[in-house]
Amino acid sequence: MGEEVNWKDFKGAIERNIHFAKGDSGRVLIVAGEAFLGATVFAAHAALRAGVDSVYVLAPAQLTGLLSATNPDLVVLPLPPQSQAAAITARAGQADVLLIGPGFGVGPEQKKLLAQVLPGLKTKLVIDADATKQAPLAALKGALILANASEYEALGEPAPGENVLVVKGPVDLIISKNHRREVPGGHPRATVNGTGDVLAGLAAGLFAQMDDCFLTAQAASYLLKQAAETVGGALHYGWLASDLLDQIPKTLYEYRLFRTTKHQPTAMKRAIKRGRSLWTWRSEKTSTKTVRGEKQKKGPRTPADS
Repeated sequence: MGEEVNWKDFKGAIERNIHFAKGDSGRVLIVAGEAFLGATVFAAHAALRAGVDSVYVLAPAQLTGLLSATNPDLVVLPLPPQSQAAAITARAGQADVLLIGPGFGVGPEQKKLLAQVLPGLKTKLVIDADATKQAPLAALKGALILANASEYEALGEPAPGENVLVVKGPVDLIISKNHRREVPGGHPRATVNGTGDVLAGLAAGLFAQMDDCFLTAQAASYLLKQAAETVGGALHYGWLASDLLDQIPKTLYEYRLFRTTKHQPTAMKRAIKRGRSLWTWRSEKTSTKTVRGEKQKKGPRTPADS
């Protein structure tokens, strides 16, 4: 048994500064498969509702037109069939978080692709759904893994190694190497299709804005359950996963996840004093973030990345 999650532990965990530029509030990359596009779309919109600036979706070329036309809030990019691993690795280097799972699919090709991409990746990872059965989890460090009861059983090991594991259920379990937390609550209707995809997107969106993987897992699990209770109170047993998407921003506000700051970052002040433009400063700055247990420097963003 573990200690119950307290929402005050992540109160104000995400900063919103009035000087932030596009991209400073996080970018998420999701890899889509040929089937179950709805899962990918749910996850992508949940990440946006969590407050990130951009969500990129790498999808098979024949699906990009449809996804772009029906989801204008997303940046949809083609996944080259002959160089998938290289394309994912390159795009992941421009993102804060890579989400693999919702709509990704199952098969030898998917398993091989994950083995090629994930072990050497420096970008933060969220792994969900079928990807939990195919990803080389033992080779990963600092990843956030989401599993339902059957997926957890298939993992074969109760400990997540150097990663953080969320076991979804009536009481979610948040498990790391040294800690364990419980998240009760939610709504019985949470068994409806798409809620797991929404949780995955919410977790990815929060992880893009937070450095603590264990705290991110607690926040995502707790806040989704609170959102489910709210929509369940209004729509009873007829609510859908799409209803959660509309509720997420309200729930994040209710539990004061964001804190607004107005100070000018010290590095920006120095740049202005030396006569450099804000664009030059933002292009040259590097941000140090904890990625898989180590300090990783992010390279400069360019206008083409926006």
